[in-house]
Formats: sequence, C-alpha cells, structure tokens
Amino acid sequence: MRIWLLTSEIPHEVAGGIARYVENFARLLGGAGHEVVIIARTEQACDTMLAPRVRLVGIVPRFDQLHEHPAPPHPDAHPAYPYNVLAYWPAFSYQLAEEVIRLLRELPPPDIIESQEYTAIPYYLLQRKLTEQTLLERIPILVQLHSPTFELAGPNQEPRYRLPEYWVAQMEKFCIVAADALLAPSQFLTRRIQAMFPQPLAIATIPLPLLKKSEPPQENGKRGQIAYVGRLELRKGVLPLVKACSRLWAQGADFTLSLIGGDVDFLPRETTVGDFL
Repeated sequence: MRIWLLTSEIPHEVAGGIARYVENFARLLGGAGHEVVIIARTEQACDTMLAPRVRLVGIVPRFDQLHEHPAPPHPDAHPAYPYNVLAYWPAFSYQLAEEVIRLLRELPPPDIIESQEYTAIPYYLLQRKLTEQTLLERIPILVQLHSPTFELAGPNQEPRYRLPEYWVAQMEKFCIVAADALLAPSQFLTRRIQAMFPQPLAIATIPLPLLKKSEPPQENGKRGQIAYVGRLELRKGVLPLVKACSRLWAQGADFTLSLIGGDVDFLPRETTVGDFL
C-alpha cells in the first residue's frame, strides 16, 4: 500500500506523542513493505528518506514568513495572502492542503491518507475533498484521534471561547465528523470523544504501535528518588503529584522529586506551570 501521513510534529524537532507515533508507525509500515510519505511541519523545507520506503516531505509554515514582506495597504495584496489573514493553525491547514494536492500531481496517489485531528490540520483538505473535483475524490482520509484541543482545554484550565482557539476547536470537530474513518489509541479517548457529539461516531480503537518492547532495567533504582517524565502540564497531573509529595514531606518522608520535561503555559495564572511550581 501507499500511505501518506500528515503531521504537525516530527521527532527530531518536537518531543511529543504525535511525533513519536508518526515515526514508529512509518518505520513499521516501511519495514512491512509499504510505501510511506510523511508530510510534516518542519523548521526547514526538506525532501528526504527517513528509512527504507519512508519519505519525509517537510513544509515550513508560511505564516512564520509573513515578516519577510512589507505589509501592503490591502491584505489581499500581500505576497503571502491568504496566510496573512488566517490564524496560525488554519493557515498551516490551508498550506498543507495545497501541498498535498500538489504532491498528488507529482507522485503516485496513495491508497489512504492519515492525519491527526489535533489543531485541525486536515480541515481544508477534507473540505476540498467534499466540495471540489480533485484527485482526492477516491482517496480515503482517515483521522487518528490523539487528543483534540477542545478536549485538552478543560483539564488544562484554558479559556475555550477565546479567539482563535475557539475556531480551531470547531475545525477539529468538523475534521472528526467529515473523516472517512476514525481511529483512537484507547477506549478512554474513544468514550470521551463520542460523548461530545450528538450523533454516534464509529471509532476503531487500536493501541499505538511500538518499534520494540522495552528492556527491563539493568540496575535497581535509587531509594529516595522519584522521577516524573513528561510535559509540565496540568492534564498530566503535575500539580496533584507535587501536592501529594508536599504532604509526605510534611509528615517527615525523605525523598527527592525530579520533574523532567518541557514547560507549558498556565493561562489562568498568566505564567507557566514550571514557574508556578
């Protein structure tokens, strides 16, 4: 099969779950004899082979290049139009659709296109499939649920009606409804997403692929040391973890807690989770 994977993350630039999934899945597919093209947001444009039968086409968001052009009096006269009148993620979604359709004219068409739902990057691609006569007409577009921003906003205490985040969430919901098929890595996420839509959604639950099983540790851990590995994010349970440790320290427990991971915004406090801690 020929499979195209659309993503906003790749491992050598972003330490995230989507990035790890894309690389693991692509390498497994390539190893099984399939042809894979990853079309990804990257810092530098590229077209390279990541592994046997796994090709990476990197796209630099044009939204990031708006400052390179002087702003004309009328927005539609800007050299980067329409990216200058769109928010970041809608602009990247629009650019991604343009790139996919361009590649369809140059490469053998894929049997299937898979995309994340996060930040609604397949929004304009799905819209163009439904409304235009293009090479997309006979290509199924599958949406893999990782965790949409509208699901993350609650546990992260983020405002859900602020612009442009509100519209990105609405675009994610369109992607979920408009997809030809839906996948999720867990029953928990499947139930959460199904509960948010009035109509039933057919979601296939398939655990995330791993390249190999992890080896058991060669040495026992050090006593008195606890390590958390992951983003410093509210939904990860960082604050309850620190509070629980604080109670134990107050009771005389002797141990050290190490938090290892990237810091993220804590919007209600106008700071970051790391600075808040």
